Amino acid sequence: MCIRDSQLPTINPDQYRNILDFIKLYTEHVWWQDLEKDFIIAIFNLANKNLNNPSLAIPQIEFVWKKGVKFVDMNQVETLFKSLPNHQMVNDNAFSQWREKIITFIPRINKKRDGFLAEFCNDLYAQIVNLSVSPPISDIRRKAYLFVLTKLTKTFGNKSLRINVGQQLMILLSSSESVLQNIGVESLPVTQEILDKDFGLYLSSSVKELCNKPVNEIPAFQQSILKTVEFQKKWDPEALNRFSDMVLRCLTNPDSSIQNMGGIFLEKIPKLSGGKKKDITNAIINLCSVSLENKKRWGPIISSKKDILNRKLVDEYFKKAQEKAKNNKRT
Repeated sequence: MCIRDSQLPTINPDQYRNILDFIKLYTEHVWWQDLEKDFIIAIFNLANKNLNNPSLAIPQIEFVWKKGVKFVDMNQVETLFKSLPNHQMVNDNAFSQWREKIITFIPRINKKRDGFLAEFCNDLYAQIVNLSVSPPISDIRRKAYLFVLTKLTKTFGNKSLRINVGQQLMILLSSSESVLQNIGVESLPVTQEILDKDFGLYLSSSVKELCNKPVNEIPAFQQSILKTVEFQKKWDPEALNRFSDMVLRCLTNPDSSIQNMGGIFLEKIPKLSGGKKKDITNAIINLCSVSLENKKRWGPIISSKKDILNRKLVDEYFKKAQEKAKNNKRT
């Protein structure tokens, strides 16, 4: 006998349990054993059809897992869960209801087949960075993917998976696509948790890559650069040198908007590379000399950041400013 899922009424899990308990009273007979198997498979098939109705599908898949997952082909279980992130199959509202159950079930499946967790996380990341699919993936859905990906990795991932996912998220900081760069910036706190002691190494690598960009491209990465500075606790000498060089390139650029951006970077950094202090200090002093408006913009920075600038040049600047003020009073 074969039970079709269409023959099962929409009933609650308690009723499923009652039916299964009744069947099990007679499982010493082969016919009833087959009936038990068919019953479980029929409920699993129902869950597969109800993916966009989690209030039905979640209790059904939980019932199958608890009462008879041995009767279901594990490849089919994997396929069901791998289909959930597909936004063309499962809508955003349904996926938001599946999130917590995905986090519960993926490690269970991974215990039956080692490697499934890593595969699923790779699939999630691929969805996060997919910008070419039609219809497009919504920002809400991407954030839901990110939540599941980071929660699975942080809670259940081994060192290899944590480094792989953490590194992938760090790469987004350098993405030319603003939507992906935003994800990289927003996920930096949890990326730090995922990478743990290795975070500093990958953060320094990102700083170097960002600061090496041509000066005309740097405005597009301003938020990423500022965020990496915020998370830098112990500066790698090479990263600090490249950051300082980027600040200098911005300050000496003829575009005033890029100059101002260099000032923003300078105000955020706690120190400068020793080899760049003199040049950066001279660049700011030169900007002050261009106009009164420039002096109002850059003079306060010389005052507030004097401890990280070339102190000798700063002292000379203020000495000349005081002498000029005295001369102006006399005249």
